[in-house]
Amino acid sequence: QAQLEGCEYKEPDAMTFDKFFAQFIDRKDRENTANTYRHTLSKINRFAEASGRTGDWSFEDITLDWLNRFERFLKTQHLDSKGKAIEGVRQLKTNGIAIHFRNIRAVVNAAIDEELTTLYPFRRFKIKQEETAKRSLSVEALRTLRDYECEPHQRKYRDIFLLTFYLLGINPIDLFSLTEILDGRVEYRRSKTGHLFSIKVGPEAQEI
Repeated sequence: QAQLEGCEYKEPDAMTFDKFFAQFIDRKDRENTANTYRHTLSKINRFAEASGRTGDWSFEDITLDWLNRFERFLKTQHLDSKGKAIEGVRQLKTNGIAIHFRNIRAVVNAAIDEELTTLYPFRRFKIKQEETAKRSLSVEALRTLRDYECEPHQRKYRDIFLLTFYLLGINPIDLFSLTEILDGRVEYRRSKTGHLFSIKVGPEAQEI
């Protein structure tokens, strides 16, 4: 090994997939987003334990075969070795599994952008997604909610719900961050995407 001013020089530790994943999480400004990625990393760590692995995964480890094995792990994590449900461990649904794979894909893409790897295992791996049942309310149901004679302490909760409808589906965190109405409109950047919105405040919303 090279000597530098009398001190032994050591090569820096190689960047692993696990280490980069943790760094990727630290860059997230929103705690909810960071927690979603932390949950995925915890699943990856449990998968490593189940696979008998003691060290970090390298970027070379994250292959098509690894993705398929991780998918099988997520699908069966609620079962014991005999195929019976483990008490307290819930079964992950298809869309819940998809969140973990989208998180992994985002980390892989970031690593490629930073030239830490050239490997892209998602080229032949399809992230499965299921359509969810539509949960939209009818006009009659909305009118029932609007006109419902609720208790005084309940009115603010009903009004908050109605505001999200009157303001074209505004996210609650963005609704609570509004500070003023200018020229009959509210303008804000969506906290999740940064997109700018300008919404006219109708008389029903103005009353609230």
